[in-house]
This record gives sequence, structure tokens and C-alpha cells, in this order.
Amino acid sequence: MTKTRQKIVTKLKYFAVTALATATTMAIAQTALADEFMYIGNEYAEEFASPQQFLTTDPLRMRTGPSTDHDIILVMPSGTIVEVPSFNPYSLFNPVTLGDLHGYAATNYIIPLTAQNSSAAPATTHRPPNGNVELLSWHYLRTALPMHTHIQVYDIWSGRTYVVRNFSNGQHADVEPLTATDTEIIRSIVGSFSWDPRPVIVSWGDRTVAAAINSMPHGGSTIHNNNFNGHICLHFYQSRPHNGNRAYEQQMQNAVMQAFNHGR
Repeated sequence: MTKTRQKIVTKLKYFAVTALATATTMAIAQTALADEFMYIGNEYAEEFASPQQFLTTDPLRMRTGPSTDHDIILVMPSGTIVEVPSFNPYSLFNPVTLGDLHGYAATNYIIPLTAQNSSAAPATTHRPPNGNVELLSWHYLRTALPMHTHIQVYDIWSGRTYVVRNFSNGQHADVEPLTATDTEIIRSIVGSFSWDPRPVIVSWGDRTVAAAINSMPHGGSTIHNNNFNGHICLHFYQSRPHNGNRAYEQQMQNAVMQAFNHGR
């Protein structure tokens, strides 16, 4: 083999190895994002002690199984009240019961009956007073923060306040802007939606807690009139991302501590 040919073969091998490494890196990155964007695991299914009432937000097909491949049992009008034995916001379909009929309905078109008035204007908000901010572990808050709580979010960098509602307490709280007005406030704060953590102080009831939040809409949602297609992640002390990304976890925890130090 001539020296020129050897050089060509060596270069081709180099480019092949480089391309393979690049493809592998991109696949790993895409997998990590898929864990955050598209997770549909049972870990996030909330099993109710007794079936809960949900409301259909649009005319909705009840099917015999959890996909569009299954037969249609009936079409339920918008505003139909169904019973739901368990709810997984990350699953495309959830089990529903209507009278004697049992089937599955698309997750994006059913909301808790108690949340049907969620579009109402939130109460006047305020900045939490300094010195009253708690640093609470997510291991405690995961059960102490009731589902569908209206949470006031104070963004310490901008001084702006908006309201979100949680619909899943998994590795962290998955929340949605309560109204279209809240979505516009978030948009005005961040400019363009972003995964970057922001230190915030959140309040509900008699609690005022240090936290961190991003603004990128992704995954499932339960509020359909807030101009926000998906949900965002609200982190507390010792909470974690769904995909196990330790670098991002540390960024969130740094923002939580920044919020706590700001509020002390």
C-alpha cells in the first residue's frame, strides 16, 4: 500500500470514528431530553383513595384502551363529569368511568373538577417579607404540598410575581401558570422561555419557601386556557430532575440557595 493511500485510509478512519462519537453524544443528549420531555412512567401516577371527579374540556372519545388504536366506546360532550381512579399527567391516556362504562380518555382533555374555575383572577399578590423564608426539603414538601395548590411565585431578579398550580409532585413539583395573564408575566420576565433556573420565593397558605424554577413549557398539562403548552419545573431544597442530570440538579440547588439567602 502506497503512503498516499495509507494517509487516505487513516483520514477516513478518523472521520468515521469522529462521526460515530458525535452521533453517540447526540443520542445521549436526546435521550436525556426525552426523559424530561416525554416521561410516561408509573412513578408519577397518583393513586386516589377513592375515584376523583374530572371534567372533560372538549368533546372527548372514551376508548377501550389507552391509545387511538382502541375502539371508541362513546363520545362524551364537553363538560361531562367522569370518575378517575388514578391519574398520571405524563401518560397520553388515563382510565375513566362514566356510569357503568369503563374506558380511557386523553389526558390533555380532562381536568380535576375542583380546578374548573382556575381561570378566575388570582388574589392580589405581594412580595414575601425578608426574614420569613424557609429552606424546606422536598422529601417533606412532596407530601406537605397539596395537589392543585395555587402557588405565588416571586422572582427575585425582576421583583415580579405570578401564580402557578401544581399537578404532580414527583422528583420535583410540576406546575403550570394559572392564567394567561400569569403566562404573559413569565414571558415578560424571561424574554424567551428557557431551561435556565431562576431563584424564586414561593408562598401558599402560611408557607414562604425558597425555590428555583425554569420557564420552558414541556410535557403534559391540565390547564388549557392559560396560553402555555405544557408545564414547568419548580424545585426545592433536595429535589431532583426527572432525568438524573446531576449538573442541572446542582444549578437548580444553587438557585434555591440564592433565593434562601436573598430572603433571610
